[in-house]
Amino acid sequence: MAYQFAGVNLIRIIEHVERQRFNADDPFEFSDFNFVKLYRLRKQDVQNLEEMLQPFLPVHPRSHAISNRTKILSALRFFASGSYQLDVGRNHTVTLSQPSISRTLHEVLGAFNTPEILNRYVHFPNTIQELTNTRERFFAKYQVPGIIGCIDCTHIGIVCPIENEHIYISIGNITIPSMYR
Repeated sequence: MAYQFAGVNLIRIIEHVERQRFNADDPFEFSDFNFVKLYRLRKQDVQNLEEMLQPFLPVHPRSHAISNRTKILSALRFFASGSYQLDVGRNHTVTLSQPSISRTLHEVLGAFNTPEILNRYVHFPNTIQELTNTRERFFAKYQVPGIIGCIDCTHIGIVCPIENEHIYISIGNITIPSMYR
């Protein structure tokens, strides 16, 4: 009789098991200051970004799929922190594991890199006139002559290879490829 009772309870437990997800605070309830501090964008900008990326993010049929808003917020947190996915995976506002963060970043960056979005926001001057105008605007704003733009990046130290040493430069003990010289 006890075995039958235990078996019935076990079946009920197995049938009732539901995936539990930690209910994080809604980041949109944070103060504007704290929201910008975490994500480097205003709430309205994130909502606009969500609308813009919506058609390009994959749709997952699972009932517990990660929402597009969570995907975008986790990617923004990764970009804002300047850290690796593990930092974002430990963040209390985005309750995803490190592998989920990695997949999410892949999806969000894929959406950013679609031609519809990329061509809308990334433009390089195609004519001499555009190049001249861009150079003049940059000079008017920053007083640096002959420049058409800047790229923000992080230098990662590498060991200078023995072959083709001339294509690498050293800046303050950091060796980087100098393909854009």
